[in-house]
Amino acid sequence: MAASFFKTAAMTRSETETVVIVSTLHYSAKAPVITSSLDWSTPFGKLSTDKSITERFISELGAEENSKTVQYDHSASAVIPFVKYYFPEADTACLLVGSFADKNISEDISKLLMEISQEKKCLFVFSVDFSHYLEPNETDKHDMETRNAVLSGDIDSINQMTDANVDSYRCLGAFVRLCEAFNCEIVELDHSNSMEITDIPYDNVTYGEGLTSYFIFSGEKKKPE
Repeated sequence: MAASFFKTAAMTRSETETVVIVSTLHYSAKAPVITSSLDWSTPFGKLSTDKSITERFISELGAEENSKTVQYDHSASAVIPFVKYYFPEADTACLLVGSFADKNISEDISKLLMEISQEKKCLFVFSVDFSHYLEPNETDKHDMETRNAVLSGDIDSINQMTDANVDSYRCLGAFVRLCEAFNCEIVELDHSNSMEITDIPYDNVTYGEGLTSYFIFSGEKKKPE
């Protein structure tokens, strides 16, 4: 699913200069918002970090520089090889957002990214997982709630979500706000869950903690009526 998204993005946004990744902070940290100015080593070569953007994350969002946390959190690091492979000439910038971040962080992130987009050609990637720890029927139920809220731009509903819907409603809210600022329509490109992907029956021990579900959403410019 991730490869399909980046391949499609590379075909339609080949002019991209910087891929900005906003993702879930999974692990404990002193600060609720984390970034890193270090470059990345990938199987496809070095991926440079845009230090001017990370400096703005620090100065305008209060992010802490913690390269170890960024490196080991899969929400960002798992995406990095796709960036280098599909956008070999681009650089990147990563922002990890914790569950205890300020309630206004979604709006602050979307405003800053909007400003950054005026200065360079960016692809903004919001890396989050969706429903967690539930059985198939409950996973489907909460995914339907999430789908409806995202596609309708219902920020109030998104702000009430828990792990039953998404692992970072703050990141998801920033995505929806940014699409609104760009006057983009949110489109669902793909949807699945861990049982569908592995094709292993639910009674297997693999699902001892329930399922995890996944969406690929895209913000696309609205066509003139």
